[in-house]
Amino acid sequence: MRCGKRSETLAEVLEGPGSLAWSDEPDSRWCERAARTLRAQVAPFWGAATEIVLDGRCPRCGHEMVSTHPVRAILAASEAKAAAGAEREAVAVPDGYGIRRVTGECACKHEHTGTPEGKGGCGAPFALWISWSSNPKRKKLSEKRTVNHSPAAAPRPLDVEEERALQDAAATQLEDTRKAAESWRTGLAGFLAILIAIFFVKGKSSFDDISGSGWKWALGVLLVVSAALALFGAYRAIRAAYGVPRDEYVGEVPWLFLHLPPTSPRHIYDYGTVSAWRHAIARTSVNDLRWAKLATLGSLATFVSAAAITWIAPGRPATTYTKVTFRKGGTAATVCGESVKATSDAITIKLAPSGTQTIPDSDTVSVAVVKSCD
Repeated sequence: MRCGKRSETLAEVLEGPGSLAWSDEPDSRWCERAARTLRAQVAPFWGAATEIVLDGRCPRCGHEMVSTHPVRAILAASEAKAAAGAEREAVAVPDGYGIRRVTGECACKHEHTGTPEGKGGCGAPFALWISWSSNPKRKKLSEKRTVNHSPAAAPRPLDVEEERALQDAAATQLEDTRKAAESWRTGLAGFLAILIAIFFVKGKSSFDDISGSGWKWALGVLLVVSAALALFGAYRAIRAAYGVPRDEYVGEVPWLFLHLPPTSPRHIYDYGTVSAWRHAIARTSVNDLRWAKLATLGSLATFVSAAAITWIAPGRPATTYTKVTFRKGGTAATVCGESVKATSDAITIKLAPSGTQTIPDSDTVSVAVVKSCD
């Protein structure tokens, strides 16, 4: 059922506001009045719309009020559904415009008699159709969107509760995103600790245990890439969890790939409202967290590949030692070490910890190959 067609004047709306008691009973008049007493604005002024701001006077009690409503119809399917609902209620939507059915209620600060604990205003629910022009590119602040609003059908109690839940979720989305980012930051810190241990504790022995320069180069490149991805993911996770420094103090650094996003306080007026700016910060945090996840998965994949190389690459040949017994001044002596050079008339042994010894073939009693010189 569409709202009633009765046309009250603003004076009638404002008549006796102090005598109104709190009531959340739906009335078809509030939608029609809201279309006249409330102004609609869509923020930010450029890019994708994120929220709708209604300000003006309550259609029932006439007190000043402001309320913000997140834009839900972002996906094409949602927009088509919203457009179909507007068509059923004979609401014209210009081509290329976004549309959203907003369910609101009185948000004035006046203390009405009978107001339940935890609630405010006079309790009057209303619904409006809000449509806005697309403005994909960033323009001057004076070039705002075109916004139209018209009365909708009287809202159901479920519509009001759903709108409240949506507003609560939008208000906490930044905190929720940053809590998730903190968990990823902690996990990445542990992963970086593992990489550092491999690089500086086991790195030398891992490389020494592999035979072939090609395998060693592959292992080194994979470990470096894994570490770089882990560091990049940690940076993105930290930025998602804590944001960035206020760039009005540190300045922009566009020549670095770590440049600051355009969501710092000096850009707040570009978004129109503080809540739209906070939504943009939350969206930046979500994007940072997404990059942190991708970097983590990439780092883990390259790390597993590096571990596979240590398993499948050919190992270093086992070291063998030569034990030589020879005559020395009428007695038998023994030396053991790596065979450096053997000719027809002498054999040269590399002794531990240093030095070599050449034994003539005429003095050699026996030669044996052993696994160790212990």
